[in-house]
Amino acid sequence: MKDIYSNNKRLRIFFWCLAILLGALDAWSARFSMKPDGISYLDMGDAYLRGDWHSAINAFWSPLYAWCLGFFLKVLKPSAYWEFPVVHLVNFLVYLGALVSFDFFLRSFIDCQKKSEKSALRDEEVVLPEWAWWALGYSLFIWTSLKLITIRVVTPDICVAAFVYLASGLVLKIRSGSATLRKFAILGIVLGFAYLAKAVMFPLSFVFLAVAGFSYGNLWKAIPRVLLSALIFLAIASPFIAAISRAKGRLTFGDSGRWNYVVFVDGVQPLYPQD
Repeated sequence: MKDIYSNNKRLRIFFWCLAILLGALDAWSARFSMKPDGISYLDMGDAYLRGDWHSAINAFWSPLYAWCLGFFLKVLKPSAYWEFPVVHLVNFLVYLGALVSFDFFLRSFIDCQKKSEKSALRDEEVVLPEWAWWALGYSLFIWTSLKLITIRVVTPDICVAAFVYLASGLVLKIRSGSATLRKFAILGIVLGFAYLAKAVMFPLSFVFLAVAGFSYGNLWKAIPRVLLSALIFLAIASPFIAAISRAKGRLTFGDSGRWNYVVFVDGVQPLYPQD
């Protein structure tokens, strides 16, 4: 048992080093790349720092990523030449946060698998060894983060992924029986900041809350805990919802969904400013 634990620990260290190395190389190779969305987030970060709320409050681009960019640019004060590399440094740091979040999710998943595998072994079903889950999980994380989501493009997508990993890991913890009030409270905090990272997480947060409630085991006992998560989530999300609703003159949690529907479903070509 000790040898198996040591082998799994070495496997995790190997994949951590591989993920960090590949992420750093990817961020460095794209250090001077920038797209229109990235410029918009940079402008929003600057607007928040100088108190220009008219420019900062935006129903299309969510604020959390812009806050991160604005904070690092304010602290590091790079020259014009190094501004884009600093932005990609922020992306790399967010990627490291996603790696930590994914490790939490994968550990929670493997713990749940160990419990279900006991009954599977009694039924003589084929189960994957723990090392295979670690290898498969980290391989998928590296591929999806660097090729599917990407960290070379200046968007909050990898930030959203980090919050999804955290929320999924917490739901798995709840499902495994360790569902304390603290975990439900943390779930509400995670979902609140996930919404501030991207508007799509507002409706998806209610899906996470519903799954957490059904995962608790006793639905009636789960209701007060889920309500606690929902109240914390809404307390974090509501100020921004109120701000953009006031700016738009109508109730909204974000307009990015409308834009994506118009572009990807209706086939309208977006107009970007030319260099």
